[in-house]
Amino acid sequence: MKPGDVLPVSGDPVARSERDALLNRDDPGLVVAETDLPGKRLVTASAGGQVVAQFAVPAPAAGGAVPEGEPVTMGEALEAAALMVDGEKKVDRADAAAIQAAEARATGLEGATPGGVGSEAQAAAASNARGEEGVSLRDVLRDATSKIPRDKVVTREDAQKVVGAEQRNRGQGEPEGGVAASVVAASRLNENRKA
Repeated sequence: MKPGDVLPVSGDPVARSERDALLNRDDPGLVVAETDLPGKRLVTASAGGQVVAQFAVPAPAAGGAVPEGEPVTMGEALEAAALMVDGEKKVDRADAAAIQAAEARATGLEGATPGGVGSEAQAAAASNARGEEGVSLRDVLRDATSKIPRDKVVTREDAQKVVGAEQRNRGQGEPEGGVAASVVAASRLNENRKA
């Protein structure tokens, strides 16, 4: 799969329409599609024609019910963002703010945790702004789960805080970073599992 590919959604058209309305109610620009594969379902979120997050979850049981399983954590959502964004995209201040907000929501601590993914993102953004190294999102978010001292399952409230942090720090006309979109997709997937 390459960025921009949209996976077909399988299943009953009425159920698919209801699910899409539920998943996309907060951000009509974020499209969530699902594909059934042997033993699992691939969930892909895209915005503006670009894939921003992708998760594999257990396949639904007979009757279409989503099986119980492990929900997506903040660290996993950040790692998904690292996989889905352009590998060369440099960390900017909006990315760093979103990553720091995600880490704060996961740990319950204010500000960046020394040695954590949020402080690493802030340092990368500052370095990139000065025209130094050119640290990419992939460099910072690789192994994000291991860099967050207390990871947690992503909730709608977490996603709102991360989106807000990214939006407050994104300049006019700057492209989306994919960090917030990945967290939103994770929260929607977790909510859908509960429904």
